[in-house]
Amino acid sequence: MKFHNKKPIDRLCGLVCVLKSVLIIFGLALGQALGQAQPVKVGEVSDDFEITNRETGEPLKLSDYDGHVVVLDFFAWWCGPCRTSSPDVEKNVAQFFHDRDGNEHGVPVTVIGVNIEEDNPDRTDQFVKDSGMSLVADDLSEVAYKLYNERSAIPLFVILNGVSGNSDYDQWEVLYKKTGYEGATKFRSIINKVKPGFPAPEIVKPLVDLSVELGGTAIFEVNAKDETELT
Repeated sequence: MKFHNKKPIDRLCGLVCVLKSVLIIFGLALGQALGQAQPVKVGEVSDDFEITNRETGEPLKLSDYDGHVVVLDFFAWWCGPCRTSSPDVEKNVAQFFHDRDGNEHGVPVTVIGVNIEEDNPDRTDQFVKDSGMSLVADDLSEVAYKLYNERSAIPLFVILNGVSGNSDYDQWEVLYKKTGYEGATKFRSIINKVKPGFPAPEIVKPLVDLSVELGGTAIFEVNAKDETELT
């Protein structure tokens, strides 16, 4: 095979992309052969996961963003489509909702860029800088990626509801998952459907044990208030 009119670095990137794709597909096939759990689908509730905040080196968990809508953007520096999708998600989803203090119902929105590439960290740093990502995590063991990956491809996007007490969705329900980028307008429409949850009422007068004679009547009383009531 000959490469015409290609710079050496372009040839290298092309070969790396092919090799990475083969390795990802092989890994998926091996995981299925070993009977690993199937990826979480849209409408199902995701497990929590722990990956690493790339900037601080501290653990980053899905559950850290309780009460938020969470968008996961799985990427690698060698992924061509990621070079256009990640900057757009940062600008037109992450910054869009940040500037508006949340979605249309006031629910906070957090976008997490999730890097799955261990090799060439300098190239990952440059990718993050070029994309303008504000929050990036390393998932070098693909702990989170394996939770959602079905097609062994990136970019992979996942939108989750982190709001508890929401009548429309369970907490950590997968609202959207797709390989390939459908655009910020699609993401915003899904995110804006999530409404705040309703907190559990505070019990101000709990039930107490009662003793009654056989055949008598026991009357139990409990008083509660929610956080919206005036105190």
